[in-house]
Amino acid sequence: EKVRDMIGEYIYSYDNEDLIDVVGKLLLEKNMTISCAESCTGGLVAKLITDVSGASEVFGMGLVTYANEAKMKLLGVPAAMLEEHGAVSEPVARAMAEGVRAFSGSDVGIGITGIAGKARGAHLYCAQ
Repeated sequence: EKVRDMIGEYIYSYDNEDLIDVVGKLLLEKNMTISCAESCTGGLVAKLITDVSGASEVFGMGLVTYANEAKMKLLGVPAAMLEEHGAVSEPVARAMAEGVRAFSGSDVGIGITGIAGKARGAHLYCAQ
């Protein structure tokens, strides 16, 4: 109870609901849609979203843009940004999120980029 009082705004469920279920419900309640552009996760986030019943009401599309060329062609990530910051960076994750939101027409876009394998690290950005 003490912890709940301190961090209550960061708790997404008290009923053992998965985060993805809570997000889906919120999107339905707000009549919003979401799309993802993923790199290192290879479509995992899109799969998790579409595994939930009713996802077709809120999920627009998922793009796996692993290669820099795909990030540039499909999402409009500038080559200069990739050169300056690298594919695994917050600016690129932001550009991916904004690009997939614009491309799909969804209300919310998620951009995920990172390093797979032993030297893991990731950047996630949501654009609305």
